[in-house]
Amino acid sequence: IVNLFDEALEPPLQVPFGTVPDMPDAPLVSPEVLWDIRDITSYPTRDEILDHFNAYVRGPLRESVEASIGKEDFLPLNSCIAAVLPLVLGGFTVALGCDGRADCELSASNWGYASVTEYMLGNAFINGIQGPVFWILTFPLGLRTSCLAARAFSSGIWQTLAGASMTAVVLTACSFSSSFQSVLILVVIIKYSTIWLGACVASFAVELFAFWHLFFRNPVRHSSRSFV
Repeated sequence: IVNLFDEALEPPLQVPFGTVPDMPDAPLVSPEVLWDIRDITSYPTRDEILDHFNAYVRGPLRESVEASIGKEDFLPLNSCIAAVLPLVLGGFTVALGCDGRADCELSASNWGYASVTEYMLGNAFINGIQGPVFWILTFPLGLRTSCLAARAFSSGIWQTLAGASMTAVVLTACSFSSSFQSVLILVVIIKYSTIWLGACVASFAVELFAFWHLFFRNPVRHSSRSFV
C-alpha cells in the first residue's frame, strides 16, 4: 500500500524532443535510496502516505462502491422479493392446499368463510401476498436500525447487542402488524362493515407509504448487491 500511494515512486515526467527511444517508467532512484534520503526531501512520510490511502478509501472508493451497490443501510426491492420468494410460494401452497385438509369446505367453515371460493381467495391473498409484503419491509428496517445502533455506540460489543435487540424489535413489530392486518382482512371478508374496511385501507396506506419511503424515495442508479 505504501509503495502504491507513494508519489516518490511515480514514473518520472518525460518530455521527448524529436524521435527518442522509449524510456523505462521506473523511478530515477531506487526505493531503498528514497527511504534513506526522504527526510531531506518534500516527499510525504510513511504516515502521510497511509493517510492518503485512508482518505482515498473513505472518499472516492467508498463513493464508487455506494454508487454500485448502495449504502450499508439499503437493500434493493428485487433482492428483498427474492429473499421472501420461498415464503410466498409456501403461502400459496397453504392456501391452495386448504390448510392441509382434504375437505376445503371444512377449512372454509372453520375460518368462518361463507363459501370455498371466498376462503380460497382470502387465504391466498393473506398467505401469498399480504404476509410476505410485510416481511419484505423487515430487511431495510433491520438494516437501518442496525446502522443507528452502530452509530450510537463506539464499543463493538455494545453495537452488537444494540443491533441484535433493535432487529428483534423490528421483527416483532412487523410480525404483530402483519397478524393484525390479516385479522382486519379476515373480518372485512367475513363480517363486512365500513369501520373495519376503513381500518384495513388505512393499514395498507401506511404499508404503501413505508414501501415508498424505504425503496423509492431515494432510488439507486443500479445495484448489484445480492443476498445470501
